[in-house]
Amino acid sequence: MISVAARLMLFWSVMLIGQYLLASEPSSVHYVTAHQGSEDISSRVQVFTDIHNLADLDAIVAGEYDQRFGAVSGDFYRSRERQARHWFKVALKARSAIDSGEYVLHVDSHPSRIPHLGLALVSLGSVKQVFETGSHLPFDSRDIDESKPYAFRLQLNAEQPLEIVGWIDAKAMPGAVLLPLKVHSVQNFNAVKHQSDLLQTAFYAALAVLLLYNLFLYISLRQKLYAFYVIFLTTSIGVCMAIDGSIYHVFPNYPAGVSLGKSMGVVLAILAYTAFLFYSLDKFQYYPRYRFYYLIAFVLGGILLLSLPLVDTYYQVVGSRVYAVTLLILNAGVILHGVIRKVYGAVSLLFADVAFVLGGSVYMLTVSGFFPPSAWSMWSLHIGFLCETLLLSLVLANLTRRVQNENITNLEKYRVLYNNAIEGLFQYSFVDGSVTCNRSMAELFGYTDVDVFLRTEKIIELVKGAVDHEMNTRLMREGFVSDYELTLKIKPPEGSKTAARKRCSISMNLTRNNTSGGAKHVEGSIVDITQRYFMAEVQRRTLRAQNEAIDNLKKSEQLKSDFLSMLSHELRTPMTGVSGYIELLIDEDLTDDQEDVVGGARRCTKEMMRLLDRVLEFAQLHAGARRRVHTPFSLAELLEPIRIDIAERCRSKRLVFNWHIDDGIAKALMGDKNKIAYVLKDLLDNAAKFTNAGYVALSAFQHESVDKGRVDERSVDRDNDDCDEETKKGVCGVTFRIEDSGDGIDEEMRSHLFDSFNLGDASFSRKFGGMGLGLAICRQYVELLGGNLTYRPGCRGKGSCFEFTIDLERTSATSLIEEHFIASSRGKSANILIVEDNLTNQMILESLIKKIGHRTTTAENGSVALEKLEKEHFDLILMDCQMPVMDGFEATERIRQSELKFNHLPIIAVTANVMENDKDRCFSAGMNDFLPKPISKDILSHAISKWLVA
Repeated sequence: MISVAARLMLFWSVMLIGQYLLASEPSSVHYVTAHQGSEDISSRVQVFTDIHNLADLDAIVAGEYDQRFGAVSGDFYRSRERQARHWFKVALKARSAIDSGEYVLHVDSHPSRIPHLGLALVSLGSVKQVFETGSHLPFDSRDIDESKPYAFRLQLNAEQPLEIVGWIDAKAMPGAVLLPLKVHSVQNFNAVKHQSDLLQTAFYAALAVLLLYNLFLYISLRQKLYAFYVIFLTTSIGVCMAIDGSIYHVFPNYPAGVSLGKSMGVVLAILAYTAFLFYSLDKFQYYPRYRFYYLIAFVLGGILLLSLPLVDTYYQVVGSRVYAVTLLILNAGVILHGVIRKVYGAVSLLFADVAFVLGGSVYMLTVSGFFPPSAWSMWSLHIGFLCETLLLSLVLANLTRRVQNENITNLEKYRVLYNNAIEGLFQYSFVDGSVTCNRSMAELFGYTDVDVFLRTEKIIELVKGAVDHEMNTRLMREGFVSDYELTLKIKPPEGSKTAARKRCSISMNLTRNNTSGGAKHVEGSIVDITQRYFMAEVQRRTLRAQNEAIDNLKKSEQLKSDFLSMLSHELRTPMTGVSGYIELLIDEDLTDDQEDVVGGARRCTKEMMRLLDRVLEFAQLHAGARRRVHTPFSLAELLEPIRIDIAERCRSKRLVFNWHIDDGIAKALMGDKNKIAYVLKDLLDNAAKFTNAGYVALSAFQHESVDKGRVDERSVDRDNDDCDEETKKGVCGVTFRIEDSGDGIDEEMRSHLFDSFNLGDASFSRKFGGMGLGLAICRQYVELLGGNLTYRPGCRGKGSCFEFTIDLERTSATSLIEEHFIASSRGKSANILIVEDNLTNQMILESLIKKIGHRTTTAENGSVALEKLEKEHFDLILMDCQMPVMDGFEATERIRQSELKFNHLPIIAVTANVMENDKDRCFSAGMNDFLPKPISKDILSHAISKWLVA
């Protein structure tokens, strides 16, 4: 009985233990065998997506969420829920005792970008061990620290299954959640890891070789393209290491820094690649639109780089990706445009871009869950990047070869230019004493072969022999000499023993050693300027002869001017006496016959003075010595004496004289009244002279200004400063027209009508006389006044019509009040000092002044005049200019030096010197007015009255 009872108790005990074991073993267990080496358990996993993040490890282990776990649909678990916690669990058990031992659970072929991965090992309903790792945790948190992906050690046996509970926090995960799981034997895991490490090492070794090679090329060539390529390669290597986890071996405890560095590396890499593209497609760097786009891209890239450290990891990844994709699209468009336009290197860049885009696209689709993860898909980015860098390196090599070919071509062109240059070019090395030169240099010294010249002559000695100390000093001090002229001795011509000489221009540049500062070499050019030198010498002599001729011409002009001045003075001095005596006789009681004789003598005197004045006027106009003089006047008063004179002449020839002045013309005008009167009188004299029957007419009417609203200030003298305020009243254009009914002017003569000394034919000269200067002087006077003298036939095709329009400034009537004061002052007696050395002129002036009604005192020179001024008070002085002892200029200057003493005494120049410079000299000396000899009583009376009033 005992034995039976014992057996029953043992049986029930075994049954209870078996029931417990069966109750604690998971319902789904995957059996692992060691000889298989590696088993994919991705589809055996049960998963639960905790969207609200409510579950924890204890609740999962206790089975509270077992009903929410489900099987994986597909080969492995994938999800795009980035805000959830993803739970997974699987039970593993060795198939037999032989299979028991250590295994490795491996998250296979996955990039190291899971932010937070947890794993709990559960046995018999209790948690035995917990692992927590991820890209946001330090590298030493991994169970197997040598593995870049995530791997965990497992102890499996055949008696008790091991339940694995894991979770993934995907909040900061930019891609999809992927869970490809494999169980490896330790030996198999090490073999797979070793193979992966070899591939990775080969990949980075190839990149390192490219990096070092191009870095050395940049150091050697200093070209921007190599700099951009090196930056692109360096930053891209860092990004690849961050993606595959290699970077954690370098920075194991800085996961946040690695994540930030990866995002910034993406931005820097795409910026460097864009700059590389920009400068490699050299034709596009000058396009304004591409420059603008790239400028915006670079600015945005800089802003993004500064902003990345300030934002969360998720936004770092997204921002860098968006920026990179945007620039890749822009670059692809530029490359395609370059391919279409057949830009050099564009095709290679296109292949490089396509390789990277394909690899990157496969990688992005894989991590986003669209492609199943595999070794090739996870390494597609690395493969595409490696292909891109190789192709870009090929582009660099082609560009370098192209530049080298261009340099060789340019060097050959330079060599051709150097050898065929007209200038003699040379270079001398101070280091080894070597000399090089071109053919022109040898030919300059009489040689046809450069080698023969270099063997025969010592260039530096030849140059040194011609170089002086000044040039050598300048070369050593300034480092260069430009266009320095010297004389070189050259090889004597054939058949001659005498060395020839050439005048040359030399330019040299001295190059010094950067370290020691000593002379390294000197190079320069020599140009044969012998012909140019002699031509310049001929030009200098010709110029000297021209200057001498101009000086002689000026002296001749001065002699002519002096002669005319002397002639005028010598003729006017006796004519003053003749004219004065006639003036005195006119006022006497004469018989009719005597009046005719005196009148004839007066006309002859006036005609002679008129001819003399014309010659002098023409000479001064030809020399440019005449200028405009602005004085206030009344047009009616200006024309009145002309009207009386011409009317008298017309009556004597039985001609009708028509006279008309437009009422619209301003009463008070400002202008050069003397020149206006001269032109009108001369034209009217010609009209009366050449008209035998009919009429002579003068009309003046208002016309539109020649230069409306503007006052011409060129060549203008104003008699007083008050005119400036008066001339603000505007400009009045006045047209003068002189018509006659004479024979007119033949068409043949019209083209030369205003030429000097133009008298037509000999019969004309015999009939009418004259010098042919009148119309020439009139036209020059009108042009000086700002107008243009024109001729046309009379209104009926007979006779002549001369017309000109000039601008006269309107002024106030108060400017003419002075004339009334002059008229009213003529009855007042004054004491006048006459300074004149000619006794005849003294007597005539005394007689004329006494007839006017004033007292006189005479002085024969300036010295006597000063003595009389000390003894007696005078109201006015009539001063001759040329006198013995002391002339009128010196006397006037001495009087002006004692201005207060003599109370601003008016001094009027009465002289036979009538040239323009004579008048200027009188005013410069201090004289108030200028009266040319001979003088009529009316002119003298007007001048005296004017200055007595002033």
